[in-house]
Amino acid sequence: MLAKDELVATLHKCLDVLNPYSGRQLDSALKKLKELLAYFQCIEGDNLENVDNDESSTQKGLQKKTDLYQLQKTLLEMKETRRTKKPSRFESLRLEVVDFLDGLVRDYLTPPEEQPLYEVVYFSSATILRKHLNAVPRIALHTALNNPSSYLKSLENDGTLSSAAPDICIAYKLHLECGRLINLYDWLEAFATVVNADEDSDSDSLKQVDEMTHARFIRAVSELELLGFVKPTKQKTDHVARLTWGGC
Repeated sequence: MLAKDELVATLHKCLDVLNPYSGRQLDSALKKLKELLAYFQCIEGDNLENVDNDESSTQKGLQKKTDLYQLQKTLLEMKETRRTKKPSRFESLRLEVVDFLDGLVRDYLTPPEEQPLYEVVYFSSATILRKHLNAVPRIALHTALNNPSSYLKSLENDGTLSSAAPDICIAYKLHLECGRLINLYDWLEAFATVVNADEDSDSDSLKQVDEMTHARFIRAVSELELLGFVKPTKQKTDHVARLTWGGC
């Protein structure tokens, strides 16, 4: 939709960009661009002025008509005339310029997907990019602690508590079954039951928690406190308060 002067100025800018590449791959495009500029110089301005004069005279004629019906009829006739009107030399040349630039862009600026090994640098999935840029550490922590097999491929993904899981994962999954206040002794006993589930021991020996299991439990609870899942409470000294709800 550019006017003649604006379009010629744009083509001169394109010519300045392509000049350093004369004699190379873009030599044919450079020659075509020079031909188009020469055609624009040959166009006489009389036709454009006549078109402007015709439009101005038509507008004056419309202003003289006061009847709304006649005005609408005249506008419809003008619309049909413009549809069937033969394009001027400038309009035809402008369409040729548009087709030339469109073909030039399609030939030399191909989409990245058509280049070999484009997937090393480019990708088309915005979901993957959003997943890496928009960090959600709370959900990631819940996934890692509640389902450690998603990160540790050596663990089986059966959804049950296993003694093979890290201690913090065992303590975390046990604390999800508790209410707002968690009794540390009950939590310790449940932790020891899971940790020693694979050992051949009778029920009486399971009641006695060994020092190693006790130390592992304290470390797991401390890590959960550091991550913000539990905190000490003044209501009951042998309890901790749960800070998260809804699983994540």
